[in-house]
Amino acid sequence: MISKEQAIQLFEEVVLPAVRKRETNDAPNKGMRKRVWRNFINILKADGNIAATQNKRWTYPASCERDLK
Repeated sequence: MISKEQAIQLFEEVVLPAVRKRETNDAPNKGMRKRVWRNFINILKADGNIAATQNKRWTYPASCERDLK
């Protein structure tokens, strides 16, 4: 199992750069980022990397709300 901190790090290093490329303006697309985060943790759960309780309990990381550059 991985921790939320590990999942956020993986999300921000691997997934978020691709999301940023799809954003059409200078501001983060919060809705898209949240959908991608939710899909990401659903995949982690399906692959056995997190438990169902983690999937339900985890909130969105700060990077879904704003850029953390």
